[in-house]
Amino acid sequence: MKRIPTYLKADVMRLHFMKANRCAWIALSLATIMALSNVVSIDGGGDLTPMPFSTGGVDDAPVISIDAAQGLVLIHSLNVTGFYIDENEPAAIDWLIHDGEGTLLSGDLIESLSEPESTQSALRMKWWWSIDVNITGIVPCSCILELTATDSQAQKTVEWLIIFGDKLDFDLRPQVLVTAPLWTDYVSGDIEVRGFALDDEITPPTVQWSLTQDETVSVACMQSWIQVSDNVDWQNSSYDYALDGGFTFNLDSTDFDDGAHILLVRAVDSTGSTSRVACVPVGINNQPPVAVIRGPETIVEDDVLVEFDGSGSEDPAWGRGSLIFVWTLEKVDGGLDDRVIDSGLDKRTFSIIADDSGHWRLWLTVADQGGLTDIATHEFNVTNVAPIAALRIDGQLMEDGSEVRLSDSMHWQLDATESRDTANDVGGLTYTWYIDGEPQMLGPQRFLARPDDLGMPHTLSLAVSDDDGETDWVTITFGVEDTPSDPMREQGASSDLNFVIQLALVSLFLTGAVMAVVLVTRRGRAGISIPKWKSRRRGNQNSDQVNIDQTVDVEDEDDSKSTKTDRLP
Repeated sequence: MKRIPTYLKADVMRLHFMKANRCAWIALSLATIMALSNVVSIDGGGDLTPMPFSTGGVDDAPVISIDAAQGLVLIHSLNVTGFYIDENEPAAIDWLIHDGEGTLLSGDLIESLSEPESTQSALRMKWWWSIDVNITGIVPCSCILELTATDSQAQKTVEWLIIFGDKLDFDLRPQVLVTAPLWTDYVSGDIEVRGFALDDEITPPTVQWSLTQDETVSVACMQSWIQVSDNVDWQNSSYDYALDGGFTFNLDSTDFDDGAHILLVRAVDSTGSTSRVACVPVGINNQPPVAVIRGPETIVEDDVLVEFDGSGSEDPAWGRGSLIFVWTLEKVDGGLDDRVIDSGLDKRTFSIIADDSGHWRLWLTVADQGGLTDIATHEFNVTNVAPIAALRIDGQLMEDGSEVRLSDSMHWQLDATESRDTANDVGGLTYTWYIDGEPQMLGPQRFLARPDDLGMPHTLSLAVSDDDGETDWVTITFGVEDTPSDPMREQGASSDLNFVIQLALVSLFLTGAVMAVVLVTRRGRAGISIPKWKSRRRGNQNSDQVNIDQTVDVEDEDDSKSTKTDRLP
């Protein structure tokens, strides 16, 4: 038997999905997301906590029913009734009769609708419809009556009825109708097949089935009843038969590969006559998908977007295009307020703003359309960045540990607005001002008052803290100029004293040097004659008396000659 090429499987199934009931797809996706959200939403105590879920805005599919039993036998006319239920009057209700090969009769039921009646649902109403048509032109007929209702949102519902248009002496072929699985159902394990198999004889027909990936059959199955080749591998079902012609049997899907298949069902009567073949596209799905998360393990806290990628997740047979992704983020040792859940069809990425430091855990639950799931876990840390404190006094930037001489004023402006942190934390920084180790003020801008005690220097400290408790400090020593509190003044006085001492030492050195030069000079002149004073006495004077006033200085008459000394008589 010819198999569908791998590259065509998705396209063939997509064609079947387009014909299938759209509402079934919507309900399946939403129900899966809701169920998965309930599973992964676990609080710190381990209790299951269903997350809020709303189906607001989703219009339920219409309901159409035929008020007649399967296998209705007709001779001249078809006269049946039924009802339609929905929020609003249908946009269209069409009917047709076909024999599995082509349409024999068709019509429109809109004109036959009754006035609406209320139902148990306050939002939904019921309309009755009726068909009354002559069928003498199509008998004998082993046929299907098919009704298709379309609501205002273009959602469709289809209902079938097996009918036999009989000439009493004519042997009609059996007829089969499959009601489950539905078109485009994903199945796993045992597949329950339900439907109706009827013949115009009393003996119920045999129900046969086959599962195939034949490309030709798959394309032909755009119609609900098809003709197939003789090489189909038919299997007799062991089914429970009901009086109304209903049947139910199971088949084991694990005997087949995962992927798109066509379920073929036919009825065979006691004479070997076969019905047209009913076909239903199904997806066998026994292998769960594989969930994969890729993302950083360490993130620096900031007001930036960080993305985690789950696009590596896939289904071994169905790929990743039909997967449902449920992302659950929670803070380890955190509470319910820290939990985030996001989900959607083919939602392959999950983004967060890394503005909250701590240890985080991210789950990715991946579900395929058959409800099989896999879970991947990724843990990461958002690390906090400590703030950087910046202090200005009257506009001048201060360095940590510096000594500052303040102008002689009654107050000075303090400004810490240039302190830095990451964008997410900078708006929540706290500023604490300490004077001499005691907290005095809060806020990024304050005024520093003139200290009462100016007899010594003081300390000013700025502590800048973020919401994670990280703190940076700037501490300075300050005082007022021309007061003992000025830390620079003590350094200046010490410098003056040193200068005086150095000057005194230099003076002493110079004095000593001058005295030494004088002494050396005097010793050098010790052998030189020194002029002396001489006196002459008058003869009539007392020899014991010397008249000083009359004393005459006598100098050597000729310096170039030897010294001559006059002696007194």
